[in-house]
Amino acid sequence: MEFAKIRHLAEELKEVPYIGSDVTHVFKLEDRKLLSLKYSRDLKLFQVTRIEGQIVTDYTQAEQAAAEIQYVLESYSEK
Repeated sequence: MEFAKIRHLAEELKEVPYIGSDVTHVFKLEDRKLLSLKYSRDLKLFQVTRIEGQIVTDYTQAEQAAAEIQYVLESYSEK
């Protein structure tokens, strides 16, 4: 998935109507769920979760979250 598309998905989470909801994007490779992305309105942070280890990383910028997601997706697609 392209970086610009991932960043756009992240940025949308901060906008109406998504900001008033609990929306989570899930990224998967074939049928394997790898990552989730959501925006915490209260914390004002993007939260990327690596589903396998339930490791949550917080980012203040959509670009940071998108870069992490793209990195993980690319690393799994190379395996």
